[in-house]
Amino acid sequence: MRNIELPFPSAKTRTDDEAALALLDAVLADEGLERRQLRFKYPKDSFFSKGVRPALIDIAGLSASIDDDELHSGRRKLILNFDLPRGSYATMLVKRLTQSEQTLGTSQTPAAEDTVDQPDSEEG
Repeated sequence: MRNIELPFPSAKTRTDDEAALALLDAVLADEGLERRQLRFKYPKDSFFSKGVRPALIDIAGLSASIDDDELHSGRRKLILNFDLPRGSYATMLVKRLTQSEQTLGTSQTPAAEDTVDQPDSEEG
């Protein structure tokens, strides 16, 4: 899985990599979608970008701390610091790190050294 590059989802996605295509279809199925549903008819100039991204990425310098939330009295805040490769989405990392155990369907929480789903280099 570490060497798999996933094509950006599109109704016209074509690849010779059957494993990548199967993975793309599985991810879309988890969201209740099929590739054919990703076709835009209107407006005519709308389209999905073409390209590929790695299926997994490495997270560098991940650290976390908890502090009082100065905007919401009586609440706490989570402060995350990390570096992601260019083309990675910080929102996906934050979502994965903050999923509850129940959401994950397991009694374990993600470890800091775990890799995360893809995609612009952002620092959280």
